[in-house]
Amino acid sequence: MQGKNTTKSTFMQLFQPVFSKEIWTKINQEVPNLDKRVQKLKTRQLTLLISNAQLQEFKALRKISASVQSNDFSRTIGLESISHSQISRRLRTYTFQ
Repeated sequence: MQGKNTTKSTFMQLFQPVFSKEIWTKINQEVPNLDKRVQKLKTRQLTLLISNAQLQEFKALRKISASVQSNDFSRTIGLESISHSQISRRLRTYTFQ
């Protein structure tokens, strides 16, 4: 298991393309109303949150929400806290066709 600083830097290196403004500008151009009426959990934050949860092998939304409250990752993605129900609602808003 890697230390916290190594894990954080590895995550940041891995997801650097996801953080780029160019990518999110292009996504917002393709889907202009993607975050319309979204107050707290933006698509960019959700993407990073779920990616981190996958890497950490979290099995439940409660574990994901607890991870945001307990480490520096929350500052990295710009969230102080998020509830499991907010994550669930946000995931339900996506329809894949």
